[in-house]
Amino acid sequence: MQWNQIVGNVKNVTVPEAAAFLEQRPLGTYEILDVRQPAEYKEGHIAGARLLPLPELLKGNVSLSAHKSYLVYCRAGSRSLAACQWLASQGITEVKNLVGGYLVWSGLRAKGPYEQHLTLLEPEAEFEDALSLAFAMEDGLGRLYHKLSLRVPNPICAKLLSHLVEFEERHKAALAASSTRPQGPKFNPKHGQLVESGAQVSAVCKEMELFLNLPEDVFDFAMGIEAQAFDLYMRLSQTALSPATEKLFLDLAEEECTHLDLLKIEADRYFRQHSS
Repeated sequence: MQWNQIVGNVKNVTVPEAAAFLEQRPLGTYEILDVRQPAEYKEGHIAGARLLPLPELLKGNVSLSAHKSYLVYCRAGSRSLAACQWLASQGITEVKNLVGGYLVWSGLRAKGPYEQHLTLLEPEAEFEDALSLAFAMEDGLGRLYHKLSLRVPNPICAKLLSHLVEFEERHKAALAASSTRPQGPKFNPKHGQLVESGAQVSAVCKEMELFLNLPEDVFDFAMGIEAQAFDLYMRLSQTALSPATEKLFLDLAEEECTHLDLLKIEADRYFRQHSS
């Protein structure tokens, strides 16, 4: 029997079913596989997805865990179905194919190539090095929100941005508390110029200050930043060789999900209070 004749444990899922599948499982127990080509991934992908083009997957030169669950997608579902069938033939016990693929996905999205900002940290990096990078990026995002709060003309927008600074300060405190160094995480000034998505603070500030004119602009901007941060932390977890470093980045990605949930609550509250 050929691999493309084997259905095995493959299940086709809709977007709501896929979202429920992801929400019910802790990060690290599953992977989202994007089997499109790198150029497609760069233009936009499901946040946190691992790039694994179908031709590379079929060569078998990849490392996948039989103990994880996999949600696989492509542009519309054909390549991912083939990938799922191949994965099932290799002994992966839970494989789900996203029907309609990226074209129908309505959840978190991110942009950029898979390797974007991964050079900020070597795969061999130890826990404290990874913690220092995360602390610096949290600090950078807090400074970005603060700078923007001083520059936007709308006082409601300024207040929202100041509230986001508080988010980042609490997250920094939690990271500092997890450090094994008596003086806390080592601060790298170079990394302190980055926000959590890996972008430069000054570049993002200059680009966005003219566009944050309404509260909905602030919510949209912040959710986009947090989604990119989630994506970066997930990709860093996928390349980390140290189990402690991998867990740190998975925990940070989980925290970004919490930030996104809080932003959604704040946005809903704001729009309820200001609806006509």
